[in-house]
Amino acid sequence: MKISFALAACLCAGLTAYAQTAPLWQEYLAARKAGHAATLPDFSYAGYHFSEKALPAGNYKKVFNVTDYGALPNDEEYDDEAIQAAVRAAESNNGGGIVFFPAGKYRICPDADQSKKITIRKSGIVLRGAGSGANGTEIFANNMRIGTRQFRFEPESRDARKLAVITGTAERGGHWVTVENASALKAGQDVTLRHKSEAFTRQYFAPQDLHKDWTRLFGDNGGMNIQEIHTIAEVNGSRVRFENPLHIAIAPVQGTTSSSNNMKPWKSAASKTSNSPATGTAIRKNSFTIKTASTTPAGVPWQWNM
Repeated sequence: MKISFALAACLCAGLTAYAQTAPLWQEYLAARKAGHAATLPDFSYAGYHFSEKALPAGNYKKVFNVTDYGALPNDEEYDDEAIQAAVRAAESNNGGGIVFFPAGKYRICPDADQSKKITIRKSGIVLRGAGSGANGTEIFANNMRIGTRQFRFEPESRDARKLAVITGTAERGGHWVTVENASALKAGQDVTLRHKSEAFTRQYFAPQDLHKDWTRLFGDNGGMNIQEIHTIAEVNGSRVRFENPLHIAIAPVQGTTSSSNNMKPWKSAASKTSNSPATGTAIRKNSFTIKTASTTPAGVPWQWNM
């Protein structure tokens, strides 16, 4: 009994010695308490309904096995067309369905053509594999398609109207922005924060220089293509609060004025937003914009390339 107690005491002492808090986490907690941006981004809002609701099981849905549409795992052929065919079949089914990938390796992206992609355009579609590890599902992109994603959740058409102009600055990790005119904004709207310019890209990476080979970042149409989807929690005068935090700091860049950032709303058949453009939405050079974030006909929001 004494020996057992001694071993337990040693084990507890060892655990206490190694149970240290990472300095980066301590810095995050301190910054959050003080209301400042931390080095670590806040990923606690990631996931379905900001991780506040459980993922729907979806087991009741009809299953569309990609192998039934020509996909073959663990071979040297590409499965893009077969996967797309399975997705389209699920979309044509009332209520959608589960696009299932049995265990094995599926090759996609036979070339670097960024105009090619696999699209999911309707609600109720679940992409499901057989798990991870040696006996799981692997989808292998053989080529890099720069500026896009191979699986794109997007409607057949988009409504990209500008709604409001953001004024001033906003800190990364914050939830509040100030707009020039909030008349077209309301709580519950899903909107997209957008920006693209060489000037902001240089400011973002400073003091590091942009490599000369990164040609898509240069010129009047160059720069990082920033697209953040946010849900508006409340509108208080000219102040707008998002449910989820900003992933990137908003700051004026060369070629803009103090009212050089803009917003856009989502539009859906089930939950329509105003079709009238907001006042004060003239776009200045190098401006941030918040635009409409398109939804499916069922009113379920979709995210696409950032």
